[in-house]
This record gives sequence, C-alpha cells and structure tokens, in this order.
Amino acid sequence: MIERWKDGQRRMARTWNPIPGQERTHFIQAYRLWVLAIANAGESGAMNRLRTTVGIDDITRWALACAYTDLGRIDVANDLVKDRSVQVASYAELAGTFGSGARDEAIIALALVAMERKEAAGAVVRRLAQRLGDGQWLSTQSTAFALMAVARYASKNALGDGLNFQVTVGGKTSDVRTGRSIWRMQLPIPDGTATVRLNNQGQAQLFLRTIRTGTLVIGQEPPTHQGLDLRVTYTTLDGRPVDVTALTQGTDLLATTEVTHTGSLDRYENLALTQVLPSGWELRNARMEGLEQSYPDAPFDHQDIRDDRVLTYFSLGRGQKATFHLRLTAAYAGRYYLPGAVCEAMYDRSIQARTPGKNVAVIAPGDGPQASK
Repeated sequence: MIERWKDGQRRMARTWNPIPGQERTHFIQAYRLWVLAIANAGESGAMNRLRTTVGIDDITRWALACAYTDLGRIDVANDLVKDRSVQVASYAELAGTFGSGARDEAIIALALVAMERKEAAGAVVRRLAQRLGDGQWLSTQSTAFALMAVARYASKNALGDGLNFQVTVGGKTSDVRTGRSIWRMQLPIPDGTATVRLNNQGQAQLFLRTIRTGTLVIGQEPPTHQGLDLRVTYTTLDGRPVDVTALTQGTDLLATTEVTHTGSLDRYENLALTQVLPSGWELRNARMEGLEQSYPDAPFDHQDIRDDRVLTYFSLGRGQKATFHLRLTAAYAGRYYLPGAVCEAMYDRSIQARTPGKNVAVIAPGDGPQASK
C-alpha cells in the first residue's frame, strides 16, 4: 500500500502545476515533496522546479528546505531561505491546509534544526514553547508540528541530564533533582494572591507552565460574543413567546437560533453549532416527520440530530446571518437544566459565541402555573 501511495504522490509531484487564485498551491506541493523525501522517494526534479518558481511565499520555501535537508542538500536549503524571516504572525486558516502561526513556525524550526543552525532554531523553539504553554487553543495539527519541532531540537541540543532547580511556594523552598525531563507538582489552592518562584541550578533550559482549571457555576456562565452573535428564542408553534422556565407538560415549542458573522474575516469556514437539550424535553425530528419546509433552515454542510442534542456544521460570510429551528416538546415532568447554545469555529477557538444556561421545569397539568400551549 505504501509503495502505491508513493507512486501516486510522485506522479502528482511531477505533473503539478500551480492553480491560479489558490494561495496554498505552492505550499501543498512543497509539503508533498517534503513527505516524499522523508519516505526515501525524493523527486529532485520537481523540487528544483518549485525552487525556481517565481513568487513562492516564505512558508513554501521553508517546507521545501526541509525536503532538501532530508536529501542531504543542506547547502541548497540554506540558499533557499537565505535572509528569510523566521517569525510568523499569529493567524488561523479555517479551511485549505488549516495552517496557523504555530504550525508555520514549527516548520521553520524543523528546517533550522536540520540545517544545524542551533542559535536561530533555539529562538524559534522558545517562541513555540510559549505558544504551547500560554493556554491559547491550538489545532491538533499545530500542536503536533510544534511538539515535533521542540522534540527534534531537544534531541539534538541536550544541555545535561535531567532537571536541577529550586521551587518556592508560599515561602517554602524545595530542591528538585530528577533524571526525567518533565516534573510536576500540585499547588495548594490559594486564599488570595500566591507566588511561585523557580531557580534553575542546572544546565538544561527550563520551561514553566501553571495550569488552573475549574467548572463554572450552573446558571452563571457568562455569555460570550467573539466574532459571532448568537441568539436563541423560544415560541409556540404559532409564534407567541413562551417562558421555558415553567412549561406545562405536553407543550410544543419552537427554538429559533440565529448566528450572525460580526467579525472582520470575509468568511468563516467550518462553524459548529452545538445545542444540548434538557432531559425532560423531546426533540421532534423534522426530517422524519417531513416538516423541513415548515420552518426552513439556512444552508448547512452537515447536521447530526441525536436524542438530546443537535450539532450543525456550516459556513458564514461576513455580515451574514444563519437561522436554524428546532421543534420541541416538554415531555416529562420535573426540574432540569437547559445548557447554553455554543457556536465556534472548529479551527480557531477565538471565534465563538455562547448563551447562558438556565434552570427549567416541566409541570404536570394541575400541579402549577400553566404555560401557553
């Protein structure tokens, strides 16, 4: 199977031509050539052709440099990226190659390590370590490339065995000496401001990361609107507003969800809208009941309808609004929790919106205030 894959990729590399209007066509070819070089199936002719192509961007040059280093041509790799920047501004590609600043800097670091440019590689790896540790969301691709670059640099530039440092927490100092490359400790939960100090007494470079996690109090989740506006309204089937905090058992209602692109990008690709329902409500599947035209939805790429939730995947242009409908029934008496709706870009978590959740009740007829039916 691998041999057939190599043959197919080599044919594509040899017959490749740039596609006008597609910015990543050069990078995709460079990545293909890089992977072939790793697989001992390098296509030097196609590599030389791409190298002499006018107008190739920097990340294409760095990926192609990686391919040349795998063929042992460090001289050509150095010439290819001579005087090119080793810094990449943060960005997130929501489709195409799903690139990011972290992914691109990791490719640069891999090339620099392979070219034995230790000082330059170290500076890029330090930035990657900061990206990995600052708590910002990274895609699986970006994380994998960054970890690979850091590991490759560490394996070639070991400065000593293990860790040797002092750590001070709350005024209490402890000496840590270990042959392992990773060490962790459980910090006490502070009653106010707390300080952690680290004193490196060894030769190895240390990277410190503190992690704090928690769960929001139910019903007090703050709404968020980052590049998206998300609104959910509940009405009866004939359009009258309904109070979902107290529904009479058997009430039919309609949830109307509106998502608006309020950001600066021309288009958001691969948006994911998640709507989870209280366990006392039943979802009526419009597809199975033939009611899709009763409340038309905006176009979407895919929709997963489950017993307790609906997952909708779609794209949205700048300034556009997408509307989706759910037909529901308050089926089982009791008290439940309605989680907030969430919409986010699958490959850029900085683009997201969330509505707050709330406690709701389904009341048996005759047991309490009656909701409109």
